[in-house]
Amino acid sequence: MLGPIQFIAYTTDISDTFSAHNLPYHMFADDTQMYDHCLISNILILVDNFTACINDVQKSFASHRLQLNPTKTEFIWFGTRTTLSKIPAAYRSLPVGSSVVQSCETVRDPGVWFDSELSMKTHISKVVSIC
Repeated sequence: MLGPIQFIAYTTDISDTFSAHNLPYHMFADDTQMYDHCLISNILILVDNFTACINDVQKSFASHRLQLNPTKTEFIWFGTRTTLSKIPAAYRSLPVGSSVVQSCETVRDPGVWFDSELSMKTHISKVVSIC
């Protein structure tokens, strides 16, 4: 288990990495998220920036003898059904180390399920099923 000092030591490098790539981010105790937005015409630039940032985070982790876990890595595109249909297949996956992570239809952020169209259908279904 990481103590507060160790956690800060590991996350300082990551914060600097996200800032160097001009990517907004959130860090939780066991989860780190980066995000951004773009027009469909600029999707290649965004994907390249994400890929470069992921590679730099991996290098930072490796210097601390840590590694990213591709099986726990997720990414999602948000937009209208029409906009999402315009995303080329080549940009529906991201390389993470030697693995490739496919985009998801839904992701869970602490306590909330988001679907790619932000309709909240998945979240409502999950909450109702628990009740």
